[in-house]
Amino acid sequence: MSISLKKDRIQYLYMGHLVLRVAPSAFSKLFDRHYNGGFKAALLKEKDKFRELKDEKIITNAQWQQLNTITDDDTDNPCQCLDTGLLLILVKSLTGIKIPPWRPSALDTSVGADLYRVEFYLNYIINKKEETTDDAEFYEKLKDVAQSIERLGGSAISEEQNQVHGYLDNDEINQVINLIQQQKDINSSEDPIPNDRRESINRKVNKWRTQDQHFVSTIASQMVMEKIRENACVVLTGESGNGKTMTSRHLVLQLNRDEGFEIVVIKRPAELVKFRRRFKKQVFIIDNFCGRFSADQKCIAEWAIHMDHFEEIFKSSEDLRFIMTCRKQVYNSKQFSKIFRNTKMFECKLLSQSFTLSKKEKRTIASKYIGDDNMRRLDEDIVDDIESFFLFCQLRNNSSVKNQVDFFKEPIRLLNTELQNMCDTDEWAFFILTLLVVFDNKLDKRLFHQITARYNRRGVFRLWIA
Repeated sequence: MSISLKKDRIQYLYMGHLVLRVAPSAFSKLFDRHYNGGFKAALLKEKDKFRELKDEKIITNAQWQQLNTITDDDTDNPCQCLDTGLLLILVKSLTGIKIPPWRPSALDTSVGADLYRVEFYLNYIINKKEETTDDAEFYEKLKDVAQSIERLGGSAISEEQNQVHGYLDNDEINQVINLIQQQKDINSSEDPIPNDRRESINRKVNKWRTQDQHFVSTIASQMVMEKIRENACVVLTGESGNGKTMTSRHLVLQLNRDEGFEIVVIKRPAELVKFRRRFKKQVFIIDNFCGRFSADQKCIAEWAIHMDHFEEIFKSSEDLRFIMTCRKQVYNSKQFSKIFRNTKMFECKLLSQSFTLSKKEKRTIASKYIGDDNMRRLDEDIVDDIESFFLFCQLRNNSSVKNQVDFFKEPIRLLNTELQNMCDTDEWAFFILTLLVVFDNKLDKRLFHQITARYNRRGVFRLWIA
């Protein structure tokens, strides 16, 4: 019986066919050229290296099983017995071929550039939630990955992949579906990030993608991205509302979308060491990493403990980026300077002239929030004179004020009105908001247990006093 699938689903599966079924043969040819004796020789000579990769959890248990179940019958083309992700790890470990961390130009047809493309499309196949590829992106991606695999494997590979994407038969479709699921399982197995934490990160990243629809690329954001390309560790400094958080989130989303970096949101320095995966492109991000309003002594001390380890990680990892945000007063504090002054941390000063938004950029950003018609009703000086511009735009976006122009003209009066309305109509909501302010947006769950107990015994008025 013929399997009936939509065109965009078939196109996605054909991409999987190239990356997961055709590419392993190309890796076999690649080892013939770049490893003395080819991959068969590597299987015999590099057993200690394979064990080291296993012990360091660079390869998973499932991939270790693949290596150990290759039989004499498979020796004609043992690469066919291994998944593409494992083959990429082995190429990096055994051949010395350098895979660039950044997307190569279309004119770059070097071996490293072609391996980058295979790895990029492997991540595309594994991480694409919808498991479909529409016409707009399919033909460009098909040409890109097919030519890369052909250059890696030669004419024999060209013949193997030379079949029209619409003609995958039922058996091939089922094989590709199974291979994709297998690769997804391998990718998620032995993930150093616990499942609940991974889900939390995914929720945050999805929320950032929604918020990012308002983001406007500026000269400053482009300059920060250039510094991220050049430096493993970048910190964005400035005052509250300067766009540190918004810009950092936009840039990690861009690294994920355009370069295939995995986004890892961390809270503590130890998590960088714990969640790091060698041979995996990762971008770590942390907001207000040494204190929100002032330098946090405990937090800085925790960073100091791990500093030597960080230096070693970043020295040997081209496929790792670390993006942090920090308020100016924290970054310039004596405690901070004492710990971080000798580190290779590049500072992007969003308050400096180089990163200052132009009047045109501010008006373009504001238009995203209030629309072009409302922008024409605002004097240019009003927008230009607003301090903490990004925070202001966010407040407007979260506000229920109907007259958006008035919000920009008289924000304090309108916010006071909203707070008074909340207090009059929903005392509990106002109370919770007050708690969030008092506790700097960090409420311990135990506090609510205590409040409930007091409320039950003494009544609501004593709750407010307590």
